[in-house]
Amino acid sequence: MIKFILSPGQIVDSQLSLVGGKAMSLAKMSLADFRVPLSIIITTWGYSQFLDQTGLRQRIILELERKPFEEMRWEELWDSSLRLRNLFAIMHMPGQLEHRIANAIDLTFGDRIVVVRSSSPSEDSSLQA
Repeated sequence: MIKFILSPGQIVDSQLSLVGGKAMSLAKMSLADFRVPLSIIITTWGYSQFLDQTGLRQRIILELERKPFEEMRWEELWDSSLRLRNLFAIMHMPGQLEHRIANAIDLTFGDRIVVVRSSSPSEDSSLQA
């Protein structure tokens, strides 16, 4: 079963598309006994669940299919990106997903301050799996 949240120690080479380059780098450094920051990784499968459960996936598709990108003026691209950004800004996390993330944060970090770093799975993915 694909997991929603992983720690760097749970990641294997074949999961690059599931976790992205930054998480894979943390995992490899951790396995090589380097000290890495305490962390949890929300997988692309988890993100996909968020898109499906909130209905965002369909709304994004509708926005992206309004007009071919190559036919858009820069103002239209700007407006489209703002609409997409606002969709994410106003969307509430479904209760079950929020509970799973909050639980993982509590178990991993306790009372420590948490910093969130987000990236795309293809960002920094020049690593070869």
